[in-house]
Amino acid sequence: MDADPSYARQIMAKLQEWKEDYDRWDNTVAAGYGCNVAEHQAGKSYVFDLDENGDVRNCTVTGSGKLTDPTEEEQRQFEAEQAKKRKRRVKYIRILEESAEKRKLQERENLRFYQSQFGKQDCFISNFQRGQKYGNDKITE
Repeated sequence: MDADPSYARQIMAKLQEWKEDYDRWDNTVAAGYGCNVAEHQAGKSYVFDLDENGDVRNCTVTGSGKLTDPTEEEQRQFEAEQAKKRKRRVKYIRILEESAEKRKLQERENLRFYQSQFGKQDCFISNFQRGQKYGNDKITE
């Protein structure tokens, strides 16, 4: 590249184009997370691996490693959202418990009904069997 400045400019143009595309994407992601984009970009370092045509084959991007705490407003918003989620969970659990209780009562009622029906059926069957025993196929009450 030292011997051919024109080739060096072409390579630098390719690298600059790649970096602009990458930064556009990276800034969009950072903004989506609520980061300050200027601070996010400040500490970046790039290591490029180029192919024989001078195109980027691989790139490693490192940041400053600086982690920032959420602002007070972000913290309040997060806590408010968590409180809403807890309220929804409690309400949902209450609904589930009420549904389970209703289902249990309905099952008890159904059991009582079927038991009373089986009692009538047992009486019917015993009368029918008594009639068969004496050669009488008629059902007696």
